[in-house]
Amino acid sequence: MSFLLIITVLAAVVLGIIHWTRKKITTELVLYVMGSLFILRLVSFINQLPSIVAGFSTAQPYNNQLGILLAGAVVGALLISMIPAVLIAVSHFQINNSMQQTSGPDLIEGIAIGIGLAGFFTFTNSMQPNLSPMWPALSQGAAAIPFLGVYISALGSFITSAAFMTFVVLFISEKTGSWSTRKGLFTTVFLLLGLMIAGNDGVTGIAPWIITGLLTGGLFLWLYSAAIRYNTAITVYAVSTLIVTELVVKLTQGPFPGASVGYMLAILTIVGVNFYWSKLVAK
Repeated sequence: MSFLLIITVLAAVVLGIIHWTRKKITTELVLYVMGSLFILRLVSFINQLPSIVAGFSTAQPYNNQLGILLAGAVVGALLISMIPAVLIAVSHFQINNSMQQTSGPDLIEGIAIGIGLAGFFTFTNSMQPNLSPMWPALSQGAAAIPFLGVYISALGSFITSAAFMTFVVLFISEKTGSWSTRKGLFTTVFLLLGLMIAGNDGVTGIAPWIITGLLTGGLFLWLYSAAIRYNTAITVYAVSTLIVTELVVKLTQGPFPGASVGYMLAILTIVGVNFYWSKLVAK
């Protein structure tokens, strides 16, 4: 993740915490989501502990290294779990307090947007070719239960991405009155977001990065003004489709035994979450 994108995520969390302190979101929801994600992070850490311990230095006391590792893991899990928890709680509040058009786009349109974005990113990636060898993700291969590590990692990525993008869309809807005011300012915001996403995996050249970033930002602007602003809840469907498409590609690679099982479980979980989400927003 690029530095600017990290700053944007942190800024979104700060705005979420401001909503929290103003009693605009419920503490119970934040703690429920944060607790669930914290448990997942700890399970992932325990699953990877044997491979991490195997890399300890023999020149330092074992107990010191283990203590620092455990303390860092707990604090890191708390911080990482808090980010999507706050964003989810704020998104829940904003959706409940926004007027969605009953005739607006829904599940099918959200899936279509996600498929379209997957194709678009494939095209823009060809404009910034990665000159390094394309290695599959092997980090979870040394875990005690490899498929569990793959599953938790994919699920965590989905939750964070969906929460962040939904928050951004709802924030723009709130500040622009569903694209009725401040269009010039937030057009710039969309273009900057496109540039940050285009540089997410590294910049191979200034000109290709600027072109792909502006194209990405322009596409986001068009999708928002043409469809998403009428029903911001479809952002989850679009992000889910995009991530499922990526997981299907990884599923076919099978980088190590158990990886395909983990990716398949993650896909099924994401599908289940979207089914529940469609029922939730329909109420």
